[in-house]
Amino acid sequence: FRRWRLLKTIRKVTSLNKHRKQASQEFLSSEGVYVSHLQEIIDIFLTSGKLTKSQFDKVFPNLVAIHAFHVIFLKDLQSRMMDWTPRKRIGDVFLPLIPFLKLYKEYVDKFETAKAKAQKL
Repeated sequence: FRRWRLLKTIRKVTSLNKHRKQASQEFLSSEGVYVSHLQEIIDIFLTSGKLTKSQFDKVFPNLVAIHAFHVIFLKDLQSRMMDWTPRKRIGDVFLPLIPFLKLYKEYVDKFETAKAKAQKL
């Protein structure tokens, strides 16, 4: 009976570890896509000269800083996933970056205005 319980526990832990790794990989993948989309916006509107820096900042407040934040976050996630073990977690990768989440406040607050300005372009 003890052996059966032990095997059942091992299977459960193995399954949980597999799901945690899969969820972490999916998070890493979606973060990579998000960073590339932010870069596309910067390239299309700012790098190309379609908008001046001032115009860009009005339409996309804090987007350059948000992009820089996510580039760092993506590198940290990639580093974590490269040496993944069943004992690894990704939550601690978020902790040092929490103060940077305030960059989104102005972006979200001005979203509707920015959306209207972007549609006029």
